[in-house]
Amino acid sequence: MDSDSNWLTKFGYIDDSDYDLWVTSMYFTVTTITTVGYGDISAQNASERIFGSILKIAGVLIFSVTSGALTSIITNLDA
Repeated sequence: MDSDSNWLTKFGYIDDSDYDLWVTSMYFTVTTITTVGYGDISAQNASERIFGSILKIAGVLIFSVTSGALTSIITNLDA
C-alpha cells in the first residue's frame, strides 16, 4: 500500500492542524451515525462541520421525540 494513499493526502488535509483534523473526523462520524450520507454539498471548514454536526444531532433528537409522541398518541387512541 502506497503511503500517499490515505485520507489525509487524498483529500488535502495533510497540512491541517490537529484541531481541524479532529473536527473533520467528528463530522465524518456524526454524518455516518446519523445516516445523513455524503452528498456533493458538504462542510468545507471547521465552523461549518461543527454547525452541521450540531444540526444533525438536533435533527435526530427532534425526530426521536416526535416519533415517540406520535406512537404514544396512536397507542392511547387504540386503547
